[in-house]
Amino acid sequence: MAQKYPLSKKERRGLAEEIRRHSSQLASAILSANEVVIIRTRVGKRKVTIYLIDMFPALVKENDIIFPTIYLVRRISWKPFVVVDKGAAERIAKGAHVMVPGIVKVSEDFEKGEVAVVYDEEEKPIAIGLALMSKEEIERSRRGKALRNLHYDKDKICKLMATLLA
Repeated sequence: MAQKYPLSKKERRGLAEEIRRHSSQLASAILSANEVVIIRTRVGKRKVTIYLIDMFPALVKENDIIFPTIYLVRRISWKPFVVVDKGAAERIAKGAHVMVPGIVKVSEDFEKGEVAVVYDEEEKPIAIGLALMSKEEIERSRRGKALRNLHYDKDKICKLMATLLA
C-alpha cells in the first residue's frame, strides 16, 4: 500500500539543497513548484520513495540514495554522467550494469558512490547508475563494473509510476 503526502517548505528546501550540485535547474523547480508530493511504496522487494514535482515523477529515493527518474533526465541536465557505446547501451537499457570497456566519455570528476546518468552516443539518457568507481579509476581501468544500474526505461519503477499517475 502506497503512502502519499506533500512535503513541507522546510523539507522542500532541504531536498533542493541536496540536489543543487547535480542540477540547479531541478533545485529551482523544487522551490518554485506548486506542490511536491512523496509516495512511499514497494517495487517488488525494494522500498522506494518517489518524489512528484507538480505531479511529474522527478526523483526516487532508495536506501538513502536519491536519483533522478529517466523521465526527468530527458528534460533537464544532471551531473555527473557517462556516455557508452552502442553495444553497451543496448544491454544497459535492459538493466545491465555499466562496464568500463563500454564507456566512451566521462563527465566532470565524480567519486565512488555518486549517482550518474548514462547516455548513449546519441546523447539519449538510457539509465541512472551508482558509481562503483571514481572518474579517475574508470579512466585508469580497462575492465570491471563502473556503475550499478539503479533505474532504466521500462523497469519496475517506470511501470509503478505509470500506474500511480494513471
